[in-house]
Amino acid sequence: MSRHTQEQALVLTSRLVGEDNRIVTLLGPERGIFEAMLYGGRKSKLRSLVSPWHSGTIWLYHDKTRNSTKISDFDPSTFRTGLRENIYKNMAATLATELVIKTHAADEAPTCWTLFCGLLDGMELSDENNCRAGLLRFLWRYLGILGVQADCDTCIHCGSALVGTEETEQGQSLVHYSLLEGGFLCPSCHQYGRRATSTPHYAPHPAEGFLLSQEAVHYLALTLQDGTAARRLQLSGEAYHQLRQLLFHVTQSAVGSRLRTLESGLGIL
Repeated sequence: MSRHTQEQALVLTSRLVGEDNRIVTLLGPERGIFEAMLYGGRKSKLRSLVSPWHSGTIWLYHDKTRNSTKISDFDPSTFRTGLRENIYKNMAATLATELVIKTHAADEAPTCWTLFCGLLDGMELSDENNCRAGLLRFLWRYLGILGVQADCDTCIHCGSALVGTEETEQGQSLVHYSLLEGGFLCPSCHQYGRRATSTPHYAPHPAEGFLLSQEAVHYLALTLQDGTAARRLQLSGEAYHQLRQLLFHVTQSAVGSRLRTLESGLGIL
C-alpha cells in the first residue's frame, strides 16, 4: 500500500483520544469500515470538516512503521448538518451507524455504502414522519444484506400468498412472524397453530413472534420491489408500530449483541 492514498469515505464516528486528537471511524465503498487518526485541536479546520455523516474525498497517510493511518486532508462533497438539528433524525442516524459498525458493513461494502448514504440523504431532505418510515425500510433492506431477511411473499409452511388472503374462521387476517422459525405464517397456518396449542386465548409473545396486518407485510414486500412506491405510500399508525416492533427486535437479534442506541433512545425512536 502506498504511503499516501486518496479515496471516497463517509465519516461514521469520531471519538476523543488524549486532549486534542481523535480516532475517526469511516465507511468506504470499497474498503468498508476502517479507522484513522485525526490530529489537531478544536480550532482545527480539518477537525470541523471531519464530522459524522459528512462524506467526500479523504487523503490518508499510512505509517508502516507505527502501523497507523492519519487523515491528512478531507474534502466533503455532502454535508448532512440537518441530521444533528432534529433529535429523531440524530437518533435514527446514530442507530444505523451503530448497526453498520457492529456488523462490519455486513461484509458487503459497496451495497452497504449505497444503502446507508441513501438513508442519510433521504432523512436530510425529509420531514420526521417520512424519516420514521425510511428507517424501517433501511432496517428491512439491511437484514437482506445480512442474509437474515425472511420471505415476505409466501407462508413458510404452506407456500400460500401472505397478502390478499381471505379472513379465517375467527375473522382475522393477521400474518404471524415466527421468531422460532424466522419467517412468516399465513393466517390459516397461524390459526392452525393456535388451535394446536389448545390455548383458547392465545396471543403471541415477543419470545414467539409478532402479529402484522396485511398492510404491514405488503409494505415490506413493496420496499423490496419498488422503493419509490414504498416511499410514497403512507403507513397507518397501526402498521407502522407493528413493523417498528418487529424490525427493532429482529435487527437486534441479527447483530447478536446490544444496540446501545436502540436501548437508550427507544422512547424517541
